[in-house]
Amino acid sequence: MSKNRKKRTTLSPAVFALLILTAISLGATGVFHTVMKNHQLQVVREIERVDRRIREHERDFTNLEIRLGQMENRWDLRNSLVASQTQLRGIPMQVIEDIYAVGVVPEMAQAE
Repeated sequence: MSKNRKKRTTLSPAVFALLILTAISLGATGVFHTVMKNHQLQVVREIERVDRRIREHERDFTNLEIRLGQMENRWDLRNSLVASQTQLRGIPMQVIEDIYAVGVVPEMAQAE
């Protein structure tokens, strides 16, 4: 048998302490990585939630603009008035008076 075979390898206390410190630091690094990755995923989910809300508000705004455009359409308004058999009728432009002309103060404002 060889001399080297009989030799026992022992870990010195310094090497053993270094191995323990290395294991602790690797474990702490893994935990830190997991915590940071979890935080990153939460931020991504929050950004997606905010983007979804922005798209919903934009869609609501577009729908509101469409409805307002439909309500302002004078031909549709006239047709709906005729269909509901209301007594409201259009006013000729010659009958309309401008009561707030330049230099003329309405009577109600003079009374105050």
